[in-house]
Amino acid sequence: MKIKDSLTDWKTWAAFPAYVLVFLMLVFPMVFALRYVKVFLFALLLATVVVTMLKTGRAGLHPSVAIWTVSLSALSFLFVLEGFVAGAPGAGQTAVIYVVWPLIYAFVLAGARSKRIVFGLIGTLVLSSICIGIYSMVFMLIQTGVMPESKYFDLISFDWQAQAFGLHDYIAMQFPGLNSLPFLVPFVLSALVTLLPNTPGPLTLRRRWLWAAAFLGLTSVVISGRRALYLVTLISPFLTLVFLSFQPMVERHLSRKALVRVTACGVLALVILFVPLNATYGITLSGLADRLSVGFNFSPTSEDTGATDRRVQFHALIAGWVGNPLLGAGHGSPAFGSIRSEESPWNYELYYLALLYQTGLVGFTAYAAGIFWIYWMGVRVIRAGGYLSALMVACLVGLSSILIASATNPYLARYDAMWAIFLPLALINFWLMRSSSPQQFASV
Repeated sequence: MKIKDSLTDWKTWAAFPAYVLVFLMLVFPMVFALRYVKVFLFALLLATVVVTMLKTGRAGLHPSVAIWTVSLSALSFLFVLEGFVAGAPGAGQTAVIYVVWPLIYAFVLAGARSKRIVFGLIGTLVLSSICIGIYSMVFMLIQTGVMPESKYFDLISFDWQAQAFGLHDYIAMQFPGLNSLPFLVPFVLSALVTLLPNTPGPLTLRRRWLWAAAFLGLTSVVISGRRALYLVTLISPFLTLVFLSFQPMVERHLSRKALVRVTACGVLALVILFVPLNATYGITLSGLADRLSVGFNFSPTSEDTGATDRRVQFHALIAGWVGNPLLGAGHGSPAFGSIRSEESPWNYELYYLALLYQTGLVGFTAYAAGIFWIYWMGVRVIRAGGYLSALMVACLVGLSSILIASATNPYLARYDAMWAIFLPLALINFWLMRSSSPQQFASV
C-alpha cells in the first residue's frame, strides 16, 4: 500500500491511539502526570476492539491465549485474597496489577488484526528507542553544563521527581524511559539482524532508522550507569544466536551473517563512543567494568549500597518463603526484616524472590509456566519463517533481556511495563488467528 493511500485509510487512524499509548508507556513509564492520558487511551482502545469485534463477528483473541491469561489472572486473584486475609498492605494495589491489567492487555491485543498494525507497533518501538536515546544525551549535556538548562526540557520530562544524574568514572542517570531500555536495546540490535532488506512484509522498517535506534540505544546504555542494562546488552548477540537457530535454514544462514556484521559494527560504535566520553568526562572502560562487577558482590564487605540492600532483601525473602513454601504469604505482603519503600513495602528489587515469597512454589511455577508457553509458541512462530519469524526473534530477545534484568529490578511490576510480555503474545495471537482465519488476519 502506498503511503498516500495509507494516510487516507481509516484503519490507519483507528490504530493511531495504540501507537501513541505504546510510545507513552515506553518513553514515559512511571510518569504520574500521564496516568490519566494512558488510562484514557486504554479505554479508547478497548472501545475500538469492541466495535471491531461487533463489526467482524470475530473475537480476535485465540482461545489458548485467552485461557492462559484468564487462568493466571484467576490464580493471582486467589493470592490477592490470601494477602487480604493476612492483612497485607499492598493486596489492593497488587490486585490491579496481577488480576485486572492482564485481562485488559489481553483484550487490547485482540486488536492487532493486520500486518499494518503489527509493523506499526514495531515501528513505534524503534521510534521510542530513538527518542529515549536523544533524551538521554540531551539530559547528560544539560547536567554537565555543555547545554544550557531549558524550561522546554523540563516540560518534556513532566518534572519527574525521580530524575537524577551522577558523574564518577562512569555516568549514572535516572530519567523517564530508562526502564524500557533493557527490552528496547536488545530488541533493536536483534531486529537489525533479522529484518534484512529482503524481509517480506508491508511497511518494512527502513534500516537507517534501525541503525539510528541501535547507535542511540548503545549510547544510552553506556551513559545510564545501569548494571543490568550493561549485562543484557552484552549478552544480546548470544541470545539472538540462540533464537536464530530455530529459523528455517535459508533465513538462519542470512541472519547469522548479519549477526556478525551487526555485532562488529556495535563494538566499533562503542569504541568510537568512548573517545569523546573519556576526553570530556573521564569515562573509562575500567570504571564501567568495576561498576558492573561490584553489583555482583553480595559479601558483607561490599561498599555498594545497592548490593547491600539486595543482600538484606535476599535473606528476608528466603526466610519468609521458608515459613510458607507452597502458597506463600499472599500478594502485597512485605517481608519481615526488609522494607524497600515506605510507600510500597511489598515491592522489592529481587522481583522473582518476592514473587516466590508472596505466591510460593505454586504461584511461582504457574507464572513461570505462562512465560514458558510464550517461548514455546514463539519458537513455533520462528520455525514457520517469514516476517513474523524475524519479528519474533527480536521480541523474544527483548523479552529474555528484560526478564534477566528483572531479577534485580522490579521492571515488570507496573501496568505500563507489561507491554514487554504482551507484545510477543500479540504476535503469537496474530499468528494463531491468521492460521485459523486467513481472510480476517492476513490482509494488509
